[in-house]
Amino acid sequence: MAVWAAFCQHRECLEVLRGMLPGILLLLVALGTKKAGYADGIVLCCLGMAVGSEETLVLLGLGLFLISLCAMALLVLRKVGRDTGLPFLPFLAAAWLVVVRI
Repeated sequence: MAVWAAFCQHRECLEVLRGMLPGILLLLVALGTKKAGYADGIVLCCLGMAVGSEETLVLLGLGLFLISLCAMALLVLRKVGRDTGLPFLPFLAAAWLVVVRI
């Protein structure tokens, strides 16, 4: 997929692979700890192929920031416990909308 993305968008294959790195790391975390979802890593890999390495890191950081704000609010309101899992994809989508609009 990375080679195909490089040829279709006229970018270097190394840049496409560098963009996929945060998604690959998230997949490894999901495989090793079962604390993250596989789909989160796959979607982040696909976004990394499309937008590049710098934007992918911004997407990941902003998505993590947004989910942490939501988690803190839910914890303060006592709606969830410490072990409750939250889906990451809605926050990644919100981060993508912010990054694409900028």
